[in-house]
Amino acid sequence: TARTILRLEKPTAGSAWFKGRDIFAMSKSELRNLRREIQVIFQDPLASLNPRMTVGQIVAEPLETLMPELSLPEMRRRVSGIMERVGLSAGHVNRYPHEFSGGQCQRISVARALVLDPKVIRTEAVPKRPFQGWRYLDPKDAPRDLKEGRSGDAAALYEAHPDEHQGRPEE
Repeated sequence: TARTILRLEKPTAGSAWFKGRDIFAMSKSELRNLRREIQVIFQDPLASLNPRMTVGQIVAEPLETLMPELSLPEMRRRVSGIMERVGLSAGHVNRYPHEFSGGQCQRISVARALVLDPKVIRTEAVPKRPFQGWRYLDPKDAPRDLKEGRSGDAAALYEAHPDEHQGRPEE
């Protein structure tokens, strides 16, 4: 689903809409802008992290690709800040994915998604506990929270399967 929404894979049928636009009909330049606003956190972080890149390079890659106008010091500042926001030390930037636990690799994936300050974060699994600055939005309260402006800066789109636990995970 996520790869199709970002048009990394070609859709076979249907449509997907974002801000009144059909994602499947967007041009390459429109897709580039879309990818700044929608980011994905994959369920298997090790499969989505390049083992030949340092964590700093992995987290900075979306900035280099989608925001090349940023200076190197600004990119480094953003990478350090997001690493700390997800509970990792800024000093970890020169380490490689295999040097981290599974949970830490998941945090690296989250940092990579959040570094662009997206409007929508698509994730395959609900994190077991919120990261600093995050809170869970109960789906039944979403309309009220959105109306009252309490949803935060980004929306999270979770993919759930019928056999999985539904609702807010245990903290």
